[in-house]
Amino acid sequence: MAKPVQLQVIAEKTLHSPANPDLLAYSPSMELLAIGGADNNVLIYRLNGQRVFSASQKVKGVVLELQKLVWKPNGQLIAIAWSDGTVRLIGAESNKTVHKITVSEEEDTEVTCLAWTTYSAASKSLGDILSEAGSLWKDAAGGGLKGKSAQLLDLPRDLAAIDIESSLPKLSVLPSGGTTEDIFSSRASLDALFRPFDPKDNDSISIMIVGTSTGHIHLSIFDSFVIGTFPSPLKSSKTSRHQLIRHASHPRHAVHGLLMKSTSTLVGGLFFVPMHLGFLTSSSSDLSLLASRSSALQNLLRYIHQVQTLMAAEYQATQDLPSRFLGNIDETLGEHGDWTIAPALYHQVVTGHTLPEVKEWLVDELAER
Repeated sequence: MAKPVQLQVIAEKTLHSPANPDLLAYSPSMELLAIGGADNNVLIYRLNGQRVFSASQKVKGVVLELQKLVWKPNGQLIAIAWSDGTVRLIGAESNKTVHKITVSEEEDTEVTCLAWTTYSAASKSLGDILSEAGSLWKDAAGGGLKGKSAQLLDLPRDLAAIDIESSLPKLSVLPSGGTTEDIFSSRASLDALFRPFDPKDNDSISIMIVGTSTGHIHLSIFDSFVIGTFPSPLKSSKTSRHQLIRHASHPRHAVHGLLMKSTSTLVGGLFFVPMHLGFLTSSSSDLSLLASRSSALQNLLRYIHQVQTLMAAEYQATQDLPSRFLGNIDETLGEHGDWTIAPALYHQVVTGHTLPEVKEWLVDELAER
């Protein structure tokens, strides 16, 4: 009889609030453990028990309810679903929100399933395509490409995968403020948002699937590239909806398995629904490259918009401050006579006499600035 396997305790941690057993997610690549507590707070720990950071969300002073969480397959981001119908993507190094995805505009919408998987396309190189042409290609190529044919035939693909971002200077950290979230206010969040292109991920597509209590399924790829929101394929009524509760997939197949449950007590039971993502197989092999570059362009446009917002706020501040100073002295001079700052300064230059109010303003207020 085989001996039972003895599991070794790596670390033990005492939490301040009870943990929800349904809100546990582990990232093997980053060796990080995400724990959702009863106080709607997400805690990220290392395997040795060291706390990395915590995350919670408030809207208008109200703490949002934590519903689901899942790690990205490579462990660089964690997706957290909240009760306001949004899924926020947070970097593994800090609690800054990198992306915010709205999965439902309806109030009191609950996220019933949150999955993040990867599809690895078995793409063909140019050499594979030409080799299928048979003897016609061999006769045309002759014997001049011996030893270097593989490298030469993959040249178009290698040129498309060239990443010039490593040769460019890094984007500067922006000060907090503006109308958007301060995702650009720290180096960690910037590095999480603008990661260098990895050629190993050229043939892989990250897919996020979100199921809601309204019976809809939200689909997005490459973190923030939204495909769309679709209703449940099963028939529903005003009193009965089919909600996605489980998801399963294989990295090499475009067909995903969905397990759905009816909200009606009369039509109970579970339903298995296969979902075929045809765009993964029908699209060209460069889908992952195009989508990843499009996502990077969207992030760069967000950065530029934030810079414009901060520049406008700074310019407005530079205009408001002098106007405020001039308004104060005009109001003071108006109380002691029919004077404004312009005639008072002209009077000082011509006669050499300075009004007491102007002298006090120049010495006490303007000199300090």
